[in-house]
Order: sequence, then C-alpha cells, then structure tokens
Amino acid sequence: MKIKHFNNSFFQLKTKKVNLVCDPWLGKMESTATWSFPNITPNLNIINKLNPDIIYISHLHTDHYDEKLLKRVKNKKIKIIIKNFPDKKLKKLIENLGFSNILELDAWKNYKFYDLEFTLIPMEAGNSGGLAQDLNYDLDTSMLFHDKITNVTFYNNVDNPILLSTAKKIKTIIKKKYKKLDIIALGPRSASAYPQCFINSNKLTEKKKIIKKTFLKTKKILDILRPDYFIPAGGSYHIYGKYMKLQKHVAHPTNSEIAEYFKKLNTKIIFMDCGSEIKGPKFENNFKKGFLTKKNLLKLKNYKYDYQNMKVPKNLDNLFLQAKKKYFLILTKLKIQPKWKIKIFLYNDIKINKNYSINDIGKFEKLYELHDEKIKKKSQILNCYMDKNLFYSLLNRKYNWTMAYGGSLIFFSRTPNIHKPDVLNSLNFLQA
Repeated sequence: MKIKHFNNSFFQLKTKKVNLVCDPWLGKMESTATWSFPNITPNLNIINKLNPDIIYISHLHTDHYDEKLLKRVKNKKIKIIIKNFPDKKLKKLIENLGFSNILELDAWKNYKFYDLEFTLIPMEAGNSGGLAQDLNYDLDTSMLFHDKITNVTFYNNVDNPILLSTAKKIKTIIKKKYKKLDIIALGPRSASAYPQCFINSNKLTEKKKIIKKTFLKTKKILDILRPDYFIPAGGSYHIYGKYMKLQKHVAHPTNSEIAEYFKKLNTKIIFMDCGSEIKGPKFENNFKKGFLTKKNLLKLKNYKYDYQNMKVPKNLDNLFLQAKKKYFLILTKLKIQPKWKIKIFLYNDIKINKNYSINDIGKFEKLYELHDEKIKKKSQILNCYMDKNLFYSLLNRKYNWTMAYGGSLIFFSRTPNIHKPDVLNSLNFLQA
C-alpha cells in the first residue's frame, strides 16, 4: 500500500488495483476563517491529476466535502463512498454536482473493492470530550482500510471524536480479521474555536491545557489500537484574513511537541504533509518528501471572507424574528428545554486588538437575545460577537452556523466558562 498525504485528512491510498482519495480539500474552507495548512496552494484540478477510482468523503464539513475541488472532477461516474446517513444532505449535495455513482456504506460492515477492503466507523460521540448533550448529530465517520495483497491495515480517524469504547470495537475487528494495525492517521490537536475566539479566557493557559488533554486522549487510543506507525494527521488548518493573528492561540501542537510527548510509545511517528508519500509494510524505509508551500503564508492575511461583500438589508430585525420563532419551534418539537440565554452582539466590522480581543467591544450596532422567559434559572449565558453581515449570511443560510463558530468567525464569552454542547449546537436552528 502506498499512502500520500496532502493536508488535514486529505490522503491518497494506492494498492495494486485500487486508487482511492480521502477527503480532498485545499485552500479556503467555506463558511469559516480557515485555510488548508501547511499545503496552502489551492490546486483546483488536483483530483483529476490523482485520477482516483474512489473518493471517500467522511462528512459534510467543508474541509472534507470541498465543493470547489469536486466541481472540477471531469469523471462524474467515479465511485463516491459515504456513510448511509439518515439525513441525506451530503448525498444530495454530491448528486447536485453531477455525480451518479454514490455508494452509501452501513456502519461496521465490511466492503470489498478488488484488493481493498474497507469498514466505515461511525461517530458515537457528539463532541470530543464525551460531554452529555441532548442535541446529537450523526455527522462524522472514520475508515478502516486493508490491502489484501500486501496485508497492510490502515486506520484513518479523520475528525471523528471516537470514544475509547469505539476504539476497542475497532481493535476487535482488526484482531479478528487482520491480526494487527500497521498504520494510523490520528489528529493530536483541537479543531475548535476554543480558546482563540473566547474573549474571557486565558488563551495561552487554556491552549496548553487543551493540547495536554488532546495528547492524553490520543495516547489512550494508540494504547488500545497499538499501530506500528502513527501519522499525526487531521484537524490541521491556518486562520486567514483579518483574524489571522488568532492562530497564535489555536490549540495545535508543534511537530517537536508531538515527537517529544509520544517518543516513549512503541509506535514510530511519521510526519507527512504536502504530498509526502510512504509505502508499506516497511513505511519508514520508503519515504518521499513532499513539497513545501507555506512560504507564502503571509499573503493569506489580505484575503477577505465571502460574507464581507454582502449587503445587509433593512429588514434584518424581521429576519431575526422569523428565525427566532423557528428556533423555539424546533426545540419544542425535539422536547428540549432551552435553559440558557444567548446574546448576539453585531458589529459593522470587528477589529482585533493587541490583546487578541475585540477592539471597542462596547460599540456594537445591534443586540439580539434568545431565551425562554418562562425559564428563570439559566444554566449558561452565552455572548456571541460577530460582524453584522456574517449574521445576515447565517440567517439566510449562505453560511453554516457550525462552520462559522468552529471556524473562528464568531467570538464568545460565557458564564460559566464551561463547554455546554447543546447551547452552541442549538444555533444551527436559528435560520430564517
């Protein structure tokens, strides 16, 4: 098996008879302030160049489902594999691009395509911390691959926040069918907006805490699966545009920090990016270095977000009232009591000051509130700060809430300062 890594979860796998690409993404991540990194060159024709037999798309986040790359694919009869999601949004999006050969995989079922076997691993936790929540999203997936000729087994975790119990299920499959795991791609980093977008947090201290916590969970997964080789891949990006300086506080460890923490494991670490390629089963002896593209990184600071070109209509208040009504109707239908209060502060054009916070935070143009007045005791007060035209883009569905707040376009403060998944996730229902 040959494995080539470009960035994040974008891999190419080659067996003797199969050429498969996972989650192709380059350049801008739609609805966010993030850009592919360290491979920052948006080669729009890269899929045609790789010429795969199969494209695996793990989920609909735009650093995995990259519409601008998929639009350029000439062969619309290529096989696309996705999970058999109850919600068919991802399938419909792919179909709308002209693809007709879409295979929906059932979770935990083994599939064969010539000399390649693959098993789709579902998301069994709604958040990386395993926190309790009522709003569950069947969103992410991982994939276990096996090359029947070289007898190499590769597990690509993608962004899936797998539980340790899920890792044990994967281990059982590997032990029963393949004996051992040869190589794993697993991201020992956070892909959230915390702490860089939370103005009431000690960003440097919280960054260190999150990296430590992420390292510990990664180690526990590696201890269960016991791969021979470990590729620290997944969750990587760089903030661009006017918020680019926030990258300093994103909870991404350096390669040297990763190497130092995991050096005592009986697993060899292979750092791959920008087209680096390895060939198994003796992967460390067959390494081809990729191309370095991050030298032009500073140019990304001048790029604008798409929403910045949108004009806000005069009826924004009415649009919010429509969205607010739908928001509470959906929560009622789901039988969820909103025990929180959300305050949305809107600005003409947010600027970041030297303390990595919002300049003139008190000079907002509008303030909207979401809360059930019948519920007096609130479990959390969440303040959201964003540009007015971003809010309009979210209400009219031009932007996606999950992408926007996870992609460092929205700033927050909260009381208490703890993560309550349902509060943030509920914003996905705020649409006109």
